[in-house]
Amino acid sequence: MKKVMSYYQQELNRCLEKYKDIMLKLENKVIIVAGSSGMIGKCIIDILMQFNSSNEKKIKILALSKNKDFAYERFGEYINKEYFCYKQCDITKPLSDYGYVDYIIHCADDYNNGIKSFSCSIDGIRNMLLYGERYRTKKLCFVSTDEVYGECEIDRYKESDMGIFDCTQYRSIYIEGKRAAEAFLKHFCEYCELEYVICRIAKCFGPTIHKKNKKMIHQFLYRAAGNDVIELKSDGKQKFSFIHVIDAAIGVLISMLIGQAGEIYNISNEKNEFTVRELAERISLYTDFKGNIVQNIADGEKQNFSKNRQLLTSAKKLQMLGWKPENDLDKGIQECISVIQKDLDKNMEEVYEKVKKSIQITLDNRKLELPKIEHKFEKIPVWICWWQGEEEMPELVQCCLRSIRDNFPLDRTQIIMITEQNFTTYVSLSEKIIENYKKGIITKTHLSDILRAELLYRYGGWWLDATIFVTKKLPNYFLDRTNLYTIKRNTYAKGDISKGMYTGFIWYVPYKGSKLFSFVTKAFIDYWEVNNQLIEYYLINYIIAIAINNFQDICQEVELCQETIKGPTEALQVILNNRYNREKWMEYIQNMQFYKMQRRFALCEIDVKGKETFWGYMKKMYLY
Repeated sequence: MKKVMSYYQQELNRCLEKYKDIMLKLENKVIIVAGSSGMIGKCIIDILMQFNSSNEKKIKILALSKNKDFAYERFGEYINKEYFCYKQCDITKPLSDYGYVDYIIHCADDYNNGIKSFSCSIDGIRNMLLYGERYRTKKLCFVSTDEVYGECEIDRYKESDMGIFDCTQYRSIYIEGKRAAEAFLKHFCEYCELEYVICRIAKCFGPTIHKKNKKMIHQFLYRAAGNDVIELKSDGKQKFSFIHVIDAAIGVLISMLIGQAGEIYNISNEKNEFTVRELAERISLYTDFKGNIVQNIADGEKQNFSKNRQLLTSAKKLQMLGWKPENDLDKGIQECISVIQKDLDKNMEEVYEKVKKSIQITLDNRKLELPKIEHKFEKIPVWICWWQGEEEMPELVQCCLRSIRDNFPLDRTQIIMITEQNFTTYVSLSEKIIENYKKGIITKTHLSDILRAELLYRYGGWWLDATIFVTKKLPNYFLDRTNLYTIKRNTYAKGDISKGMYTGFIWYVPYKGSKLFSFVTKAFIDYWEVNNQLIEYYLINYIIAIAINNFQDICQEVELCQETIKGPTEALQVILNNRYNREKWMEYIQNMQFYKMQRRFALCEIDVKGKETFWGYMKKMYLY
């Protein structure tokens, strides 16, 4: 069967065909790419390696980066190629002697690491220039950012423009590093007569995205790939230009090869200009939330907002060289999400095997023996855990607890609050688990996972996370059922080990001695007998998946729960800061019995126009 070429591969081929005459200037040349495993560096190398695959006269590529393991992960297909050479290198220190090079591209970018980002730019460019001076390199290209323009009353920045820059903002050190490096480059090259160009690139996205990148658009894409709520950490009104990584990478190569020495070139796409809110809503269309996002601004964060309300640049200067951006935003978003989802599934499979190996003793012998604890319940227990006790619950959790009390029938159920003071009354945790909990190795969150397994095994009943909001009276058939209940989903996120078969935050076990929770309880005991650290945050979900996949009786126990939901359980959370609308509220109440709330979002009782929000209404209904 013929292998289908990816969109990314098609675009690489298109660029090489379109700019063939320019790329031929690199035949038989040697090029250093510093920051090679980064988003733009990786794409540049993909272009160069694709060129080598179809041309007799090759480009010799020297790829430099600081993290060898990450580089090998990124360049696995190239490592043994004849014209590709990878070297681990910290460019903030003097470079080793790699021999003569014709061109140098400095696109190393330690964006996420404060003062290190400054050093990466300024020390990196100095060491690159010293190397270029030693071998009389033809030209050096420094990859900068459009953020160096600062703030001024200009609709679209040209390369000659410059605005006011606020160096007191926390993240300004990254931009100051780029500005300083540009200045250093100019003066050094005038002194030693080296040729250079500078590329100022807009917000970049594309399939060479990687999990180490924490920039805004990448955070949105990773959330969308995981079918998670996209949240804004600002008011979302800032407007930026976004450029696909292939357009950016080929723009860098064109600037370096035929751009005028000493010049600066903007690389941006006027067709991809959006506010941050527009971008978030657009990316959210690829999730179950369909355009709904959360604006999550803590009071202390407002002072850190960028004052630059619009940062758009003109790329006409680069277009005069024949360059033209071809990739639109939507194709790029789909492509990025697809790439991330493949990585999520790959990581899930690796974690699954790792967890399975760590509980092999449970797989070999699943028989559980626990000390007896005398507790008899006349009603069905409803287990809720809040370690500090009800008095210390945040307002959102108080609302959830009130909703549970209002909607679970008192004649058939009893709510039992598990706290720091009483949890040992109901369970018999192993000495090793208690020891690791006291040492802080096991967190309260993970201890609640261990608790729910033993509670449901010993007594059955309901387990509800304290952040479950119940919308209406529990029907009798929920309590009359004889098989497990958990929330099942028709759709689920890539990288979700449950594959929609269960959720960890809500269970109903209408009998004692559940085979599933017997296995999970013993797996936790066995795991902590031989491990002193948590290898996976969602360990309980992986243990459940392993149980289902390895034991037919447990698989049948879970499969008997036939009920599924159509929408995301977080759907109500997403609209809490929106203006209250009774019709919309009733729609959510009718759509689903249980909603999962998130404490990580800041909540507002009124919107920016002083109108009551859904949270304001919910708080009024359940707390007053």
